[in-house]
Amino acid sequence: MTIKKVIQQLKPYDPKIIEADVYLDANEVNTSFNLILDHDKLNIINRYPDHQGETLINQLVDTFGYDKSSVMIGSGSSELLELVIKTFVNPNDIILSIDPTFVMYKQYTTIHGATYIGVKESETLLDDLYQAYKTYLPKVIFISNPNNPTGTYINKYELIEFVKKVNCVVVIDEAYIEYAALKDTLIYNTKNFSNLYVTRTFSKAWGLAGARLGYIVSQPQNIQLLKIAKTPYSVSTLSLQLGIDVLKKQMQVFQNIQEIKETRQSFYENIKGFVEDIQPSYGNFVYVYESRVNLYEKLLEKSIKIRTYNNNFYRITIGTPDEMKLCTQVIKELLYDHT
Repeated sequence: MTIKKVIQQLKPYDPKIIEADVYLDANEVNTSFNLILDHDKLNIINRYPDHQGETLINQLVDTFGYDKSSVMIGSGSSELLELVIKTFVNPNDIILSIDPTFVMYKQYTTIHGATYIGVKESETLLDDLYQAYKTYLPKVIFISNPNNPTGTYINKYELIEFVKKVNCVVVIDEAYIEYAALKDTLIYNTKNFSNLYVTRTFSKAWGLAGARLGYIVSQPQNIQLLKIAKTPYSVSTLSLQLGIDVLKKQMQVFQNIQEIKETRQSFYENIKGFVEDIQPSYGNFVYVYESRVNLYEKLLEKSIKIRTYNNNFYRITIGTPDEMKLCTQVIKELLYDHT
């Protein structure tokens, strides 16, 4: 049986399961918030979940003051990113984003028969994106802010000016916004721009990577359009309840975020004189260039797993203070003779 031609050119997303003592590869939170599910929720697991996720949306409204009709729940923000493409993009349309950035933007684009164009990240990124917009007239622009994997961050007001100038769907992926400045979210600006969509996830700062839970915010009429193509019951009853429970622990969550930010800065300062290049990060990770040794293999020999990219780039998740002390020690030992 022959598969679709567009699929033939792709490789599966394959986060390889490799045993290690310290996992610094997937941008997960390496601490637990000790959530305990209500047994009453377990007793209704034989029923389909609330397709709209209304109870979780109500909790988001109570916590952050969102407009209830402007929020949609999804199975991770990744389902919702693809849903935007399913809703608005036809085969051979253009989708514009950053290079490098979250790999699934390109993957989803290709699967749906569209064309992906990545604009090289630079200090003039938004200007370059706008020039590319005028040249290619994309249907959708994806901007990861902070950007994964580089950790760079675009000022909120610069983004707003960009959204004003373009006449296409703009999706701001705020998966890591809590590690930058939550007050700079563009969610509250969606009411002013009919082309603006903002995605958020519970997988990162909120520690629910295993629950697969996220949401998207836009104007109510846009949310209604997205609902047409959404998979029914894509979020489980258990995941919805975990989202509610962790929102009620926001004080603990934000204390942990502050610790991660402090640990990130300490790790950056401690290794910047040893690796060839490392830039300040606004995510819960750092992006490192090192060509003299294979950091991925050498750290894995010490049972520390990080993420490796092409051309000697690596992404290292910020784990607990003890994990980062160990990682720092190993990196310094590896690179001492090269400094």
